[in-house]
Amino acid sequence: MRKRLRKVITCVIAATMVFSLAGCGSSKTEGNSDSNGVAAENKQNKVLKYGGNLEPVGNLDTHLTNYRNVLEISAHIQESLLRLNSDTLVVEPALLKSMPKVSDDGKTYHCQLKEGIKFHDGSELTTEDVEFTFNKIFDPTTKNINASVADMIVGAKDMLDGNAKELSGLKILDKYSFDIEIEEVNSSFNKVLANSSLCIYPKKAYEEAGSEWGTTKFVGAGPYKLKEFNAKSKVVLEKFDDYFDGKKKLAGIEFLNMDESTSLLEFEKGNIDIVGLKSDKVDEYSGNEKFKDNVRSTQTLGIVTFGLNKDMAPLDNVKVREAVNLAIDRESLVNDFLRGHAVIPNGFIPAGMEGYDKSAAKLEYNTEKAKKLLEEAGYPNGIELNAVISEAVTLVPVVEVVQQQLLKANITLNINRIDHASYVDMRSAGKVQIPLLIWSSGDPDAYFRLVYGDDSQTYSTNYFNKEFDGMYEEARKTLDDAKRYKIYTEMGNKVQNEDFIVAPLYYPESYYLVSDRVSGEHLMKNSYFRFYDAEIKEK
Repeated sequence: MRKRLRKVITCVIAATMVFSLAGCGSSKTEGNSDSNGVAAENKQNKVLKYGGNLEPVGNLDTHLTNYRNVLEISAHIQESLLRLNSDTLVVEPALLKSMPKVSDDGKTYHCQLKEGIKFHDGSELTTEDVEFTFNKIFDPTTKNINASVADMIVGAKDMLDGNAKELSGLKILDKYSFDIEIEEVNSSFNKVLANSSLCIYPKKAYEEAGSEWGTTKFVGAGPYKLKEFNAKSKVVLEKFDDYFDGKKKLAGIEFLNMDESTSLLEFEKGNIDIVGLKSDKVDEYSGNEKFKDNVRSTQTLGIVTFGLNKDMAPLDNVKVREAVNLAIDRESLVNDFLRGHAVIPNGFIPAGMEGYDKSAAKLEYNTEKAKKLLEEAGYPNGIELNAVISEAVTLVPVVEVVQQQLLKANITLNINRIDHASYVDMRSAGKVQIPLLIWSSGDPDAYFRLVYGDDSQTYSTNYFNKEFDGMYEEARKTLDDAKRYKIYTEMGNKVQNEDFIVAPLYYPESYYLVSDRVSGEHLMKNSYFRFYDAEIKEK
């Protein structure tokens, strides 16, 4: 399987188009009467504008990327069978009438679609579209980098290996009902069905779009439809009036590409409504009388961590990996450099997630112990390591702080920045010695994929640990919450305190500015913005 997944992943053509601010102006509305002009102006006033330094977005197809900014936009256009609640991340029905009915053996999920759901082109969503989507997900010619999310469905692996043309675990019963069979009991399968990469595509529209799918043509069943896609400046969405879950209050959303300085300046001028805040800017705006009430924050279920690639010397030695962990002064990083706008980690699992051990001590900082371990590992004069970071990532200053800390333990960390597409290819091949991993999820099952099985190669940790993988699979099969959470805790302990496959830096807190005219926006605990309930207040 390792060979198969590597082939699937590394064949993906990474999106490399970069956004620019040019072309952010709105187009003129046709019509000569004053009433038409007023209507157009009122509609434009109901458009939420979100500015940020977006990572390269070349295609909105959720099968071709796992980057947050793409999935965040696509999630407003598309719908999955289930979804996560904006506040609690509890799974709830979306396209389905109710939660799936699970068979007595826990392996078959009976699903019933809501009737009358329309796609943006006016066609009705039926089981024909469900069947088409799931077959597309596992068709090896799709080159879907997210296929492993749901490869526990019976027949998925056969399709990915090229041994089957259709998904045997999906049984269509009629126009609105179907069954999904999984290989083994899986406590997290409902969360799998809520994954944004498993949104249901319209068969007819997809086939007609051809190579334009995900760019100029991207039809979904979500609350907003694609109006404009310009990979160098903006993605514009407009309200879908026939949305099955009720009309939304926004007329549309504009995702605008801006660097940090520009986006903050545009927010201060009142030209955009939402912009992210880095930790070094939080105090500045929180202490500003004009903007202090516009600052918002969310404690996300995520981590910023180094991966420690155990296939690349000297990190193939567990003592070296432990030494790297000991040489990081996380308290100083969080309190001094990040100004307290993050949480000092005490393990791999973030606070608030199932399996988090709140009784665990903070991770130790001890440069002398780190030096001793390096000497025991055969490196009395220290070591040299290489971190490779995508040019799309903005956390290089954080890495530079850690770089200076590591020097105190005779660890030299070289920081190499490369273009985003090359980084994706290199990391997916398992060839990055120290990747900077920015990871969040509301589900431990998905969270641990950083270090599980073949996925560990995708993220360049190359863990491939049979004992850990066995624990992961046991947790999946354990329906008793308390017992499963205990397994998660043990998994986190093994990854962090026994095998030192990662070197956590901090649990992030996400900050942003929101304009006075906007309410109802959600920055979810999994770090995704959701604007389903957002509205523009009347002046």
